[in-house]
Amino acid sequence: MAQRLHLVFGGELVDPQKTAFKDVSNIHIVGMFPDYASAHSA
Repeated sequence: MAQRLHLVFGGELVDPQKTAFKDVSNIHIVGMFPDYASAHSA
């Protein structure tokens, strides 16, 4: 079975309806998590 990791990160979007970040140098990396539940909690 394949292992899945969940990467949680955040930053300001140009438009909330799209996926382009305003300033990619200012993206905050929260971490990588082994499952959806722990990623969602973060």
